[in-house]
Order: sequence, then C-alpha cells, then structure tokens
Amino acid sequence: MFMWKKDEEVLPGTQTNNNDLIFNNIRIEDAGSYSCVLKHQEHHPSRPVKLDVLYPPKKASVSVSPAGEILEGTSVTLTCSSDANPPVESYRWYKKRETAPSLVGSEQIYRINEITSGHTGHYYCVAENKHGGRESSAVYLDVQYAPKKTSASVSPSGEIREGASVTLICISDANPPVQSYTWYKKEKSESVMLSTQQVYSISKAHSEHTYYCEAKNKHGHSNSTIINLDVLHPPKGTVVLLTHSGDLKEGSSVTLSCSSNANPPVESYRWFRWTGDETTEVGSGETITFTLDTTTAGLYHCEAKNRISSEDSSTLNVSWAGLGCQHAPLIAGWVVTLLTVLTVVLAVVMYHRRKRRTSSSVSGKTNKKRQDDVSYENVPKGGNPGAILMSSVHQSLNPDTIQPDGIYQGLNPNTIQPDAIYQGLNPNTTQPDRA
Repeated sequence: MFMWKKDEEVLPGTQTNNNDLIFNNIRIEDAGSYSCVLKHQEHHPSRPVKLDVLYPPKKASVSVSPAGEILEGTSVTLTCSSDANPPVESYRWYKKRETAPSLVGSEQIYRINEITSGHTGHYYCVAENKHGGRESSAVYLDVQYAPKKTSASVSPSGEIREGASVTLICISDANPPVQSYTWYKKEKSESVMLSTQQVYSISKAHSEHTYYCEAKNKHGHSNSTIINLDVLHPPKGTVVLLTHSGDLKEGSSVTLSCSSNANPPVESYRWFRWTGDETTEVGSGETITFTLDTTTAGLYHCEAKNRISSEDSSTLNVSWAGLGCQHAPLIAGWVVTLLTVLTVVLAVVMYHRRKRRTSSSVSGKTNKKRQDDVSYENVPKGGNPGAILMSSVHQSLNPDTIQPDGIYQGLNPNTIQPDAIYQGLNPNTTQPDRA
C-alpha cells in the first residue's frame, strides 16, 4: 500500500486511483512538494515532485507612508502590494476624477514630492501578470494646509453711496476649514479689529475707510487684500486756491483754481464774484485767469458739481493794497446817507409817540395851550424866519424829556447831530436855539 506526503507531511484520506493522487478544482493551497512512500517504510519516500499552481494577482492593496496627517509641502509614498503567481509583471496608478480616472504612475511605488492641495483625492493601483490583473481598493489622500487665497467680497456689488449699509464677506480655502475670521479697519499705519465673524456689516459706508480680513486654522493664517470701498459722494472740502507769486497789484495776472474731493470726480466748475451789490457768474472750468483791476477785484467763490450733488467753496478776497482807499469817498457817502435816513426815521417815530401820549392825557384846552407854546423866532444870517424851534416843542411837550440831540449822541458819539442833519436837508434853515 502507498501513502502520499506533502512537504514531508502525510496526507490523510487522500483520494487515489491505482496509486494516483487526484486533485479536483485545484487551489493555491494545493501547491507544494509531493512524494509517495510504501506503508511501514515511511523513511524511504520517493523522489519529490513540485506542484506549482499559477494564478493572477490577488488581494491587491495600497499602503501610505508616512501614516497620519498629510501636510502640504511634505513628501508622500504610495505602495501597491499583491499576491500573484507568477509575480506581478506591471503596476498602474490611477487618481479618481469626476468623469474618468487619470493615470498618474506605472511603478509599484508612487512617490509625490512636496505634495499640494491639488493632490487631494482618491488613489488606487492595478497589478497584472500574464494570467490577469487585480484592482486595489482606493485610499484617500487628505492634504491639509493653512488658509490661502483669502479674499473679501462686498455686498451689494453695485454702486455704493456714502451713508448706505454695506456687508463684507471673508472667503478662504483651508483644510481643515477656517476656524476663525477677524475683520480689521486700516487707520493710517494701524489696524483696528472690528469683528470675529465671517460676515461684517457696515451701517454707514465712508470712502476714507479700508478693510481686510484674516482667516485662521490650526496650520496657520492668511490675510485678504485690502478693500477700498468705492463709495460715491458729492463734492466736499471745496476750496479756492490763488496761484500768484508776490503781492497782488493792479494789472497783475491772477489764476484761481477750484479744488474739491468728489466721487465720481467733479463734472463741472462754476465761478462767481461778489462786488457788494450782487453776485455774478464770471466763468467755468477748474481754473480761471484774469487781469486784476477795479472791474475784476472782489470776493470769489467756486461751485463744484458731480452727478451726486454740488458744493460751494468759501469766498476768497482778490484785491490789492490801496484798493479800499479808492472807494473811500463812495463808502463814506453810503454811510452818511444811511445814518441820515435812520436819524430822520427815529425822530419822526419819537415825535409821533410823544404826541399820542400827550393827546391821551391832556384835554383839548391843554392841547390848545401846547400849541400856543410853539415859538417862532426870526433867525439872522439869512435863515428862514418860519423855522420851528424843535427843541422848544419837545421841551414844552415834556419838560423832563431829553432832547433828541442828546439821544442820538448817546447812541453813537460819532453820529451827526439832528440839527446838522436838518441843516443839510435845508440849507436855508437855521439851527434851533438850545433849550
């Protein structure tokens, strides 16, 4: 009787036929070294025969080194392993895409130097020999990195007018996602923290403000570019500038410039001159040039206008030294005329007021006596004999009343006395005697 051995071990219950060893549906595990031996002579086996079972790659797998977190900028190695007989003859590496996988390598080991966020994704390998091929399961490379491509957006995205509400949104690419956002406002060389939210709202926008945001996770942080809000506003800070070297003289060439801060820029300028009587428009454009004389001297201002609104500058006096002396007689005439009119009006008002008071308190008979108290006298030196002595009239009305001359003198020591005014109104009238 014969017995069969595999790798020096007796095979119990082996199916034989005329001393043949028969394998039905042979398996990989059946591979080995076989020999036969006579029963009771186990130590004298036959010469062994090797059974080699061939098969395509099985149990293909991918390993990643180093294990754990993968940081952007480091190196990563992928290794494809598979059991095959004969051994694997070729390897292929693929990265999964939305449409179709892309071939990225053709060696058993796939190395990525200085890995980036763009390498994030699923990878698998295919092992092949002459009997077939096997695809591994996919591994996911999770490349982590600090925030980058940080940007700030403005809402609404259209036109922003001064004083309107605006919303700023901070956006950043990071893995793991951004853990905190911080908004800052630039003020000169300093940054002032405003908010720690991704969205920051401004109730009243101003053009002079600039903003930026910071995004941060456990691997680092990144700042957005600075946002200069394009806030539209009417002209402001409008001022007239005089371009001239040295003192102004009559005949000098004068150039005036109108400067204003506006967004959108100023569309039109208008120039005005005030001469004391009226304001006259004298030109347009950002600058005007003229020769200084009595017809061009005066107070100048400009108007700056854009499509939002307009603003007038303060006035600038454009004249030369001594110009005021040339107009002194005219100015003095205006002053004298004005004072004369005011004095007459005051005298008339006071007279009628006293007359009303007297009428209410004195009987008709007393009124007749008051009329008899009016005295007349002939005034020498060519005067008018019928001139009424105003001082006597006022004194007779009320002995305690201060004479108008004293009233006017008390209001303004420099005021011309009423007697002189009456004399000026009627050269033939003589001065009343002092009471």
